[in-house]
Amino acid sequence: MTEEVLVGWDGSAAATRAAAWAAARLPGRGRLHLLRVHPAAGGEDEVRAALDELIAALGSVHPGLAIAGRIERGDPLRVLADASAPGTELVVGTRVRPEHPATARRELAVRLAAAARGTVVVVPDVQPAEPGDRVVVGVDGVASVDVALAAAREATRLRQPLLVVHAWWERIGWDALLPFRADVIDRLATEHRAVLDEEADAVVRRFPSLEVTRVAVHAPAVDALADASRYASLVVLGRHTGAVAVPALLGTTALGVLRRRTRPTMIVGAPVVPPAAPERADRADAVV
Repeated sequence: MTEEVLVGWDGSAAATRAAAWAAARLPGRGRLHLLRVHPAAGGEDEVRAALDELIAALGSVHPGLAIAGRIERGDPLRVLADASAPGTELVVGTRVRPEHPATARRELAVRLAAAARGTVVVVPDVQPAEPGDRVVVGVDGVASVDVALAAAREATRLRQPLLVVHAWWERIGWDALLPFRADVIDRLATEHRAVLDEEADAVVRRFPSLEVTRVAVHAPAVDALADASRYASLVVLGRHTGAVAVPALLGTTALGVLRRRTRPTMIVGAPVVPPAAPERADRADAVV
């Protein structure tokens, strides 16, 4: 697990919840950095006071944790994406509710999940009805072994079982244009089960003591993952899971799961589009 965690904090209740979540999962020797991106000039004293108050509150709960905070001016997406790195986990909160999916692609947390250079965890601002007791990972057979191994590390850290889910579904219209015979469905099911087994076997070889459950589902991926993650403490996905990557956008499965906003979701893998280097005049200026 990453012991260097960066939290994008904007002063909202959702961001404060994300900071508390990040602090709780770090070991005592970990380092937590709070980054407040202040888009406008002025008001730094109030922002610094609020940031210091949060640092003190988190420190009182986690006395062994090294916590630091800084303020930068600039565009939040650009500054946070630029601050992310392969060895650093970026944690952000989200205030978008499941009933408002149309705004999901425009939300900062979703855009960061696509653009950040390292792992991103999106923490919803809702309290689940039931505590999580497992880690769920979605695999699609497209460079997703690293995703499954990242999920296995999280499950090991949490001392929870790992649920490896692979879902498959026909393209829209196939049933009408070319109805599947039973033997075709059986053959496809066997092929997709082989994809699942390849991913899960890689996990078992690296983590032989971890309890791993394999789930192959003939259903749309987002629906299958939503059902599997009802009692998850964490959902882990790759950036391109379930779809061909579209520049600056997440894969349809990752986006669909983030829209549901029910459990903390970790997005791993290379960025969809590396954030462009800002022009010198646009570079974020450190305030404190």
